[in-house]
Amino acid sequence: MDSVFKEWRPDLVLVHGDTTTAFAAALASFYWQIPVGHVEAGLRTASVANPFPEEANRRLVDVLTTWYFAPTAQSADNLLREGVDGKRIFVTGNTVIDALLSVVDEKYQFQNPPILQALDFEQKVLVVTAHRRENWGEPLENICQALLQVSAEHQCQIVVAMHRNPPRLRETIIGFLGNDPQIRLIDAPDYREFANLLARCTLLVTDSGGLQEEAPALHKPVLVLRAVTERPEAVRAGTVKLVGCSKEDIVSEVGRLLDEPEVYARMARAVNPYGDGTAAQKKYGEYWKKNMEQRGGMIMAMRPDEIVAILRRQIEQFESELEVDDLGSVLMVGGDGIARVYGLEKALAGELLEFPGGVFGMVLNLEQDNIGGVVILGAYEHIKEGDPVKRTGTVVRVPVGGKP
Repeated sequence: MDSVFKEWRPDLVLVHGDTTTAFAAALASFYWQIPVGHVEAGLRTASVANPFPEEANRRLVDVLTTWYFAPTAQSADNLLREGVDGKRIFVTGNTVIDALLSVVDEKYQFQNPPILQALDFEQKVLVVTAHRRENWGEPLENICQALLQVSAEHQCQIVVAMHRNPPRLRETIIGFLGNDPQIRLIDAPDYREFANLLARCTLLVTDSGGLQEEAPALHKPVLVLRAVTERPEAVRAGTVKLVGCSKEDIVSEVGRLLDEPEVYARMARAVNPYGDGTAAQKKYGEYWKKNMEQRGGMIMAMRPDEIVAILRRQIEQFESELEVDDLGSVLMVGGDGIARVYGLEKALAGELLEFPGGVFGMVLNLEQDNIGGVVILGAYEHIKEGDPVKRTGTVVRVPVGGKP
């Protein structure tokens, strides 16, 4: 980095994510007294060692950062709890979605390997990646055994993208899966190739972090081969589900998605909390410089009317038969801007709702007892228990503590 800094003399260094390269670049920038902008700031798990070493990398980068580009409000809240000045935090979504949507093309022709060219996407296609250090050894063997059972129980094509390092990962995967006629083993393809594979597959099974954001942007359910994730917003939104590395759990959850259309549709329709493909514009353009609004101690790089316009475009694909009388009222609003709302038993993920004061929200998921999770877009601190939820201009009230 020294030679780059000597030649370019940058005013700002942007680092992305949680790799060791990102940490090294942030540390070098700090030594050169160059401000650091961290794209994907604020993601956290409960343990600095899980995932290893990425969790430590991202925390260390944030210690050295000047400008924090958080993908979600929860990521921003994590930073605020750690004492970061809210004026340095920008909630933008994640640029990985921008990149993904820029390369996905329905007319794309797979280049390499020939295995991808031969896939029949009229049938069910599972894409699998597994590479995390915590899954080396027995966990990876359990994953492979689960895939063998899935193949034996379902008519489907399973594509396993193998990382090149370390060699023992490939040896384990090839040893377990190399002879199954429904399983295709490929070297991890380049970005454009993999993005278009992801766009055409049925579902994704992975231990990756970034893919937990990317696949839902393409409306693909994600089963995560980990016990914890630094992306809890995705779990709460219903776009991903943690299944760990238990053979039985993997087989069961894959089977549900393949055999139960309503389960598949619920995950596929859930709205991705990591952005709409305009994060780069919000980070770097004059757009956010001119249009930023203060929201509860942090800066939201989007005007409320633009949020609503984006959401309306997002939910155009959903057909809803909700009647006004099916709606209810606010049970509570958490500090992360997620409201719990009574009376949404017939709602669909992506349904746009309105609260008093022109504040809008979007249904994330439904839970037991007809309580729905709704992300609040705007000044959620002004929403109170008992506030009515309205749709199509009619307000329906349900007493707090009661049921519709």
